[in-house]
Amino acid sequence: MRIAIFIIILSLPSLAFSSETIAFFGKAKSQEHLPDVEQACPVGGICMDVVYRWTIRVDKVISGKLTNKTIKAAMIQHSKYIYAHKHQALFVITRIENEEKRKLVGADYWLEEYAPPSPRVLYCVSDASKYEEIEDADHMGRIDGSNCYVRYKQQD
Repeated sequence: MRIAIFIIILSLPSLAFSSETIAFFGKAKSQEHLPDVEQACPVGGICMDVVYRWTIRVDKVISGKLTNKTIKAAMIQHSKYIYAHKHQALFVITRIENEEKRKLVGADYWLEEYAPPSPRVLYCVSDASKYEEIEDADHMGRIDGSNCYVRYKQQD
């Protein structure tokens, strides 16, 4: 029964979620699988059918308003994000307006976006045509037609 309720609520997002988004930088403290609120998935298919409840430490709010330094947010995903707790990431959430859904997932927010840091860094100079040796450096690449280079960081 709980699964059916969850699927119905997800199919009506405008009735279940606030239209106001909150974006912040933070770090995932934990992710907990919620086996009682999975969606149906086609047999043999790979799909986003597993619901996780995230506990996230809020470091810096960049849009919207949050008063708590730690929040809980639910998200449908394929499996646990293994490295989520290692890096500060960008999170975008909306408030779950439906009280029944909040109780079902044990969270006040829906995690709309989880954006981990990119494994590359962008550097721009005044005239990249003067610096061919940079383009030839290990882990560096020039972005065509620009004065910018991308440095690919080595993974932890």
